[in-house]
Amino acid sequence: MNGDIHIHSIENFAISTGDIYISPEVGTARNAYLAASTIFSTIRNFRKLSSGSITIPLFTSPFSSYIENMTLEEVRSFLKYFLAEAGEFGIKLGINSGDTTFRIIQDIYKNAETKLPELSVSVNNGAEEFLYTSHLNKIDFWNEVSPFFSQSSLIPGYILPVSEKNILSSALKVTINLPRIAYLSEGDEKKFFEKLHTLLPIIKEVLLRKKKVIKKAIVPKLKAEFFYEVGFLGLNEMSLAFTGKKMYESSIALDFALRVLTAMKSTVEDWRLTEGENFMLVPTDDFDVATRFAKLDYGLYPSKAKVNGRKSTGKIFYSTGMDTGETRLNKSLKINSELQSRVHGVSAEVIEVESPSTLRKTFNKLIESDAPSWRFKIEGN
Repeated sequence: MNGDIHIHSIENFAISTGDIYISPEVGTARNAYLAASTIFSTIRNFRKLSSGSITIPLFTSPFSSYIENMTLEEVRSFLKYFLAEAGEFGIKLGINSGDTTFRIIQDIYKNAETKLPELSVSVNNGAEEFLYTSHLNKIDFWNEVSPFFSQSSLIPGYILPVSEKNILSSALKVTINLPRIAYLSEGDEKKFFEKLHTLLPIIKEVLLRKKKVIKKAIVPKLKAEFFYEVGFLGLNEMSLAFTGKKMYESSIALDFALRVLTAMKSTVEDWRLTEGENFMLVPTDDFDVATRFAKLDYGLYPSKAKVNGRKSTGKIFYSTGMDTGETRLNKSLKINSELQSRVHGVSAEVIEVESPSTLRKTFNKLIESDAPSWRFKIEGN
């Protein structure tokens, strides 16, 4: 099993603060500070349990009792103060586009004059064409928004009904080495899928065993719904090894990659029914794992291994996430839109901005293109 799969550590928690007790008598500005400081304290305590990244979901429970009887203007005033305080604390926030406060949040970011927190916006409808269509509308501002604008379509956004799963936590991730399966199958499609379906049950067993440990050790301390990730990487190298072409070079290679993802997704969804747990098929954006797999495979299969980098120096790796190897933006986005529909998630854009004025300009441009399914975050320096 050395190099067939990789078991990751606990990571990527999204956590709940519970109810934040704030009183109308204290005043809007003071309550905003109390809310932000309470969330910050929760984050600090959580880091004692895990070193994973933390995003606080906005307005699922922390503020509901406080703002439910407010007028829109009162809500706007509170959120403006709160976001300013959260920005100072360095808190990462998440919100769903279906939230009743989302339009207010949009307006605040559009007119930002102070440092605001990193914000992840999730839209849970559709998945296939959003990358291609949304980017076609925004190519004209690709270079005008900021020198720090970077397309990062490797970050999965998990598609689950928000009303059913408000707080989600990744309990464990196991990543499968797709290129190795291609080397071992030697162009025989039957062998490839037999090997794939031999490894997938092993991954499920690892996840289920870890589930027992996680729920015993973590659940009493953390209010969350857990999901279990089946990751993959080296999709492009797998296609190259099996078909002789990369995904963007051949429709046959792309079709093979799509069929592999479809088979994996179908299996993972079957597990949901049989085990009653939230299993997810997601791309793995982990360069360390990509390097480990590539080095192990090059050592075992030097004549077959389709690694990237410099073999002479040993600095070799596989592609991570949904990397297609295509450098032309339009074609890459179109391929990615097809790949994304075969996994449990959508892509994200990471946009770094230099100043409040750039932030306003960026946000205005983004919300003008109402893509059906698009998760993005804006990072202000």
